[in-house]
Amino acid sequence: MKIKRKSLVFHNVVFISGAATKNQWYDIAVKMRTFVINNDLYPTGPIFYTVQDQENKEEKIFTVYMPINAQIKLTKDSELHFIEKFEVKAG
Repeated sequence: MKIKRKSLVFHNVVFISGAATKNQWYDIAVKMRTFVINNDLYPTGPIFYTVQDQENKEEKIFTVYMPINAQIKLTKDSELHFIEKFEVKAG
């Protein structure tokens, strides 16, 4: 079987970051999901996340990403962020 490495690209990605324990990270994802539903948006790809350790703390920094169906504008005080293109280059 031949395996090829390719870039992974998602468009119109909304994301949110926050500190939480392993048992609380879901609360961060629920905030984003609620925002998407309340604004008549829908996911167009998988939900994915990153986890970063914090030195000397039980909590970790979770960042949850969701590709959505449209470009959006967020206010500066929003907990959520938007990027037009999220890309992981082939390595």
